[in-house]
Amino acid sequence: MRVVVQNGAQHGLARRSVELALPLFPPSWSHAVETILLCAGQNLDASFHAKERILAVFWPKQPPFPSKAEALDTLVAALAAVSETGGLPKHFSPSTYLAKSQVAATTRALVAGVA
Repeated sequence: MRVVVQNGAQHGLARRSVELALPLFPPSWSHAVETILLCAGQNLDASFHAKERILAVFWPKQPPFPSKAEALDTLVAALAAVSETGGLPKHFSPSTYLAKSQVAATTRALVAGVA
């Protein structure tokens, strides 16, 4: 799995932080997602492009900005959802997904100390 930052994107998650967390992710996640793309958007959100196996995590361009913890929750929950279901649900909620996925919750706790 590799981490790419969209040109000009000011993202709340630094590329280096995400790269340091990669070894903590379950191996099944790297089979489901080839690239994590950190990019600019309207809100903190995630989308998955199955054909290219790219998970895009969007960071808002204007305030209010979410916390780094919220961005990590979105990233980890999205990776878990894609790995477990092959995509993201239409109405994806990171907090709901973290609450029902033990793998995502455990990984989120590990990543919090590194990223």
